[in-house]
Amino acid sequence: MDSLVAHNKKTGKENMKLKEEIERLKREIEEYKKRYPTTVGIKNGKAYFIMDEHPRKEKSTRNPGARPGHRGHFRRTPHFTERITLKVSAFSCPICSSPLIKKGILAGG
Repeated sequence: MDSLVAHNKKTGKENMKLKEEIERLKREIEEYKKRYPTTVGIKNGKAYFIMDEHPRKEKSTRNPGARPGHRGHFRRTPHFTERITLKVSAFSCPICSSPLIKKGILAGG
């Protein structure tokens, strides 16, 4: 029973210390906010803020594309090839001088 009372007193003291720490940190935060407000300064009698580097763009209400009755302009899709064949004249690596055929780099030169 005595150990429970001692433990209760100990946790009560720890609780009080933590509450004091929380209050101290809250005071520090308020003091910091007073020193460094969200406004950066005053220019021409008006407070100004730091703008975001990339402000968010609002969605446009306009419809994309050409007006009704007009021909649309768009980028044509490129023709895709299924296979690309490379003609290589070098049979060895110019950096390390190792043969490219053994490494499987040279497909069919």
